[in-house]
Amino acid sequence: MAQLFGGGSGAGGGSTASTLLSLVPFALIFVIFYFLVILPQQKRSKQQKALLEALKKGDKVVTASGIWGTVS
Repeated sequence: MAQLFGGGSGAGGGSTASTLLSLVPFALIFVIFYFLVILPQQKRSKQQKALLEALKKGDKVVTASGIWGTVS
């Protein structure tokens, strides 16, 4: 019972390896999250910034809510 709570004196050599192996799923989830969420969001942000910088006076635009307008 003492080994279940970490009080036992077991073969402690495998604890470092098991700790590292327990972190692998978290690292893998973070990498997947980065490629599926963060990278596309950064790409869209760059595209939107480039679009806004390219606007000039007199350009006709449509907002996300459907309102038509002209840049002044």
